[in-house]
This record gives sequence, structure tokens and C-alpha cells, in this order.
Amino acid sequence: MLYTQALVANVDVLIWFMLYDPHPSYPFRNGLVTAVTDTEPRPRPKPSFVAYQTAVSKLAGARYVRTLTHGETGDPDLLAYSFVDRNNKEMIVAWLGPIGREDVKPLRLTGVSATVTDIYGASRTIGNSNGILTIPIGAQPAYIYINR
Repeated sequence: MLYTQALVANVDVLIWFMLYDPHPSYPFRNGLVTAVTDTEPRPRPKPSFVAYQTAVSKLAGARYVRTLTHGETGDPDLLAYSFVDRNNKEMIVAWLGPIGREDVKPLRLTGVSATVTDIYGASRTIGNSNGILTIPIGAQPAYIYINR
């Protein structure tokens, strides 16, 4: 979400706070990778590391085009942003705010099919019904490529 909104806001530099978990005396383990400890001799990537890699792979070189309107998304809590990726293909990044929600709402777009990739890099294809794609969107970003 943060990287998507940074591109939308034309932020020049954005840095993830920690790659590795901080020292054990710090109360939070907010790194993308576990720290080396007596019980953990090798760092392990966390799920957030995979999500970070997915965001970087999808958004690197992407150019923000526009924000989809509430009329287009069907819900003011459904945030959707259109980009042109580094291969000159349209990509929509969408999620349901605020963070922590557990429900899912439909994003309806026109097209023949869509490839939807979740934050962990798993992709699935969605077909249309009468030219309408119904894409379930939850609190985690979805990267959507539409075949028009």
C-alpha cells in the first residue's frame, strides 16, 4: 500500500525501515528478515519480505495514471489506482481500506479476462460475465492486469 501511494503522491524516495529484525532488546520484530540469534543461526525471510518483493517487482518502473473514482470502484473504501508498468501495460492496484478489514468487496471492471496477483506473488485468472470482470478485493493489495 505504502509504495503504491508513494508513487501516486510522486514521492522521490521511500525506504523500508529495517531489512533485519532489530536487536532483541527492541520490543518489535519489524524487519523483513529474522535476525541472527543464538537460536536462529541463519536469517529467514518473513511473509512481509515476499510481499515487499512482489510490490517492488510490480511497481518498479511503473507510472501512475489515475485514481479510479468511487463510482468506478462501487465503494468509497475500495481504493484503486491505475498505472502503466515498465512493459507499457495497464496495471490496477486495489485494496479495501482501512487496513485490518476482513471482508471482501467486488471490483467490477470491463474486459475479457484479468490476471490478479496477491501480495505473495500468487496469480489467478478471472473470466468475465457479459464483458464484466468481478474481482474480489480485500484489505491486502491486488495487482490486476486486464485483457481488454
